[in-house]
Amino acid sequence: MNPKMLFSPTTMILLVSLLGNLTAYGEDNDFSQKSRAYPELADHSSSLETKKNPASYSKDGDKQFPPEPSLNSMYVGENGLAVPQVISMDFTVLTGMADPNMDVYIYTSSGGQRLCLGQARADKTGYFEWFGSIPGKPISLQAVDTYGNKSRFSEPAVIEFELVYFSVSPKSDQVSLISWQANNEYQTRGFWLQRRTPFSSFETVRFIKCAQKEDSVYEIEDAITATGIYFYRLIREENNGTQHVLKEDMVEFDDPGEREIFVVEHDPFSTSADIRLNFARVRPVELNIYNQNGQKVKTLIHGRLKPGLHSILWDGRDAQSRNVHTGEYFFVLEDGGKYYVQRTMVVR
Repeated sequence: MNPKMLFSPTTMILLVSLLGNLTAYGEDNDFSQKSRAYPELADHSSSLETKKNPASYSKDGDKQFPPEPSLNSMYVGENGLAVPQVISMDFTVLTGMADPNMDVYIYTSSGGQRLCLGQARADKTGYFEWFGSIPGKPISLQAVDTYGNKSRFSEPAVIEFELVYFSVSPKSDQVSLISWQANNEYQTRGFWLQRRTPFSSFETVRFIKCAQKEDSVYEIEDAITATGIYFYRLIREENNGTQHVLKEDMVEFDDPGEREIFVVEHDPFSTSADIRLNFARVRPVELNIYNQNGQKVKTLIHGRLKPGLHSILWDGRDAQSRNVHTGEYFFVLEDGGKYYVQRTMVVR
């Protein structure tokens, strides 16, 4: 072939035309891919950099919250945005994680619909913070990207209940004062207060309806019928009926005269305990040992004792002659309908 023909004017025109068509085809193909990913870009008059999401901006260019969706709706963008997650939350601050550089909207529920509380912006690591008034109702999050694609809503999160303290103390000779403080009670129906002795099971004292506030302090009085040791426990009941044992505490009502009647001497690291009883007259008595769960471990005395001083040795074994485990134990003396209680520790 003549080399001059390769660079003739006609050949050059054909090459330029062919290259132009290939370039145009590549641009159209690239734009069609973007249009499939983001259908709103089908408007060729708007570029990728200047297109604004109509769900996030008003006609004047001001940022707007997205429309409030139905409580049961679940959105996911075509590009599969990650569902944002709550890390921590109290009544004024919420922190969480989402896809980097996403707008995250905070919702609560009201009247069967989601109500938008506000918006946060995730940084390049995905971390975000939102400051505002957070109600006790469940909170859900949704991420929205620049093109209006939406993630699914996160699982509802609530501010966790907190028991600040629970204490029991004697208010008078025969009255217990039970007090506690609870925070974040919005998902709590109320509290069950229960009581037992070292040798009985828990019984309900009363149910206390919850105030359902950010923080509440409760004080309850409970009259007891005899001296001795009493255990109290507090049970929280959620709005759905689920119950949780929160804490136990104990109180002891002691009569100084009892110490002359019933004395227990025991070294926690010793294998035996010396119990001394002193009676002025003949009487039927029963002396039992109970563990900290209220279970009878052993009966030491069951019968009538003569007047005077009596000494009984406990060898640290139960009714089956097995060594008892480490823990707290109670010596309960029943004398004509009255109960006297002494406690000790066993360390193995």
